[in-house]
Amino acid sequence: METQKKSNNILLIILVILVLGLGGFILYDRVLNNNEKCDNQDVVTNKEVNYNEKFMKKYFKYYMNYIPWQYDDNSRLQNVSVNDVTDKISIIVWRYIWENTDNKQMTISEVNNFLYEYFNLSNYDVEELVKEDEPTIGKTWNIFGLNKEGGYYKATMVATEFSFPTYEVKSVTYNAENVIINFNTSPSYPGDDNIQSGTLTLKNNNGNLNFEKIEFNNL
Repeated sequence: METQKKSNNILLIILVILVLGLGGFILYDRVLNNNEKCDNQDVVTNKEVNYNEKFMKKYFKYYMNYIPWQYDDNSRLQNVSVNDVTDKISIIVWRYIWENTDNKQMTISEVNNFLYEYFNLSNYDVEELVKEDEPTIGKTWNIFGLNKEGGYYKATMVATEFSFPTYEVKSVTYNAENVIINFNTSPSYPGDDNIQSGTLTLKNNNGNLNFEKIEFNNL
């Protein structure tokens, strides 16, 4: 009889241990392990956010190469709005072709697609640029050539030094209607301290981001 009681006690102890062990496993699986999964998910999400942010900055840095620009007499970039675009289209198209093709030419259709995406211009007749091989005294020297023939636009230039504005994107804010890009201009040469900051505004037009305006904070 006493042996049976001992046996029952041992069995009871084993059952209690099993119940406690099972309860501990359920607690870990439902609560603690869940928290670890959430924590891991947060890490992945944060990495994804950081990746997207870097991607957006890189994308808009590239995008900004092909927006209108103008300098004042002190080589400072000036504010430009969508109303100021037309007299700058030719040089923008020149730069787009020059930086994105090996043979320095692009089909009319490709240029039309670019102008529609950036400026909402359809079948726009781009004015040709007449390249001047030598400068003329008292006149701005045009070193860029843009010719339209045989279904192509072709970009040429005089072999000399030149530079275009470039930008460092600091932040991108976007909603259903607009994209706002805050930026600094990049230095044109080592030691260049003529750095400006500003804001580029793009309008969402059925999936295309059309240029609206670029404004500089420190004119």
